[in-house]
Amino acid sequence: MSGSAIDPAAARSAARHILNGRRYRGAPVPRPLHGVLRWIGDRVSNVTHWIGDRFSWLPNWAKPVVEGIAIAAIVALIAFSVRALVNARTRS
Repeated sequence: MSGSAIDPAAARSAARHILNGRRYRGAPVPRPLHGVLRWIGDRVSNVTHWIGDRFSWLPNWAKPVVEGIAIAAIVALIAFSVRALVNARTRS
């Protein structure tokens, strides 16, 4: 094995210098919908927790898939119902 030994303290210092660069720090960006999305998430969390409790018997690898399908089905059912109501109102 050839080569010179690397000083661990110097390597840590170089790594710290690299990681403190702008490339590895998040930039402040505007988040105009953050408050609205958090409000919606707070309102919907009770429903999603209830759905998750219904599928607690599933193995851990299957829970996210089944819960996602259930939530998508509920959203689709609500959208279909709203569309049917709008169509019924516009016809009369």
